[in-house]
Amino acid sequence: MRNVLSLIILLLGYGWWSAATVLAQTLDRGTVGYVSPLEYGATCDATTLNAAISAQGTNQRTIMLTRTDRAKAACTWTLASNVTVPATLTMWIPRGAPISVNSGIILTIERCPMAGNYQIVTGSGQVQFRNCIQNVMWRGAIADSTGADGTDSGPALQAAFNDIVNGQTGAFFPAARNGCYRSNQALTITLAGSGAGVSLIGEGLNSVICGNGGTS
Repeated sequence: MRNVLSLIILLLGYGWWSAATVLAQTLDRGTVGYVSPLEYGATCDATTLNAAISAQGTNQRTIMLTRTDRAKAACTWTLASNVTVPATLTMWIPRGAPISVNSGIILTIERCPMAGNYQIVTGSGQVQFRNCIQNVMWRGAIADSTGADGTDSGPALQAAFNDIVNGQTGAFFPAARNGCYRSNQALTITLAGSGAGVSLIGEGLNSVICGNGGTS
């Protein structure tokens, strides 16, 4: 009986060790193609991001933005110079790791980023989400109005519409249970050239713009 128990303990121990080994291999960034920009710089800025992008060459990778810098301090990825993320790279932007694009700066993302229904971009600079229908929540729009109340998402919606002109094909309005997207200002979409068009895509009855403004 003692020998049987010893064998069972040995097998269980081997099983746990094997599982841990497989898990470690599965989550290894080099194996699955994930890259942290902080491997190429200590701060959350354009210099670090451009260094990480350049180092990948033509390899297909996923750039994972972090919520902290190398010193483990909370950070915002602030861009004071232009950044272009090529189509070979996917940018993963988790909640709490926003990108702030300074005035006069252009962030170009050639492949639709991995992000959910939350804000990923701040600042007055330009963002060009190419080959991608932009989620208006990425610019900070919130659907929490029932008509005369709620967040004024006008500035965020206008920023998203400006991004359409800068290289997109449209904007996506995720539905929310709390209400509609309120705008207290007129919203404008400028078409880039003759015959150009954009797509505004909703998701149910709450994917609407409400408020005192208008759309042109």
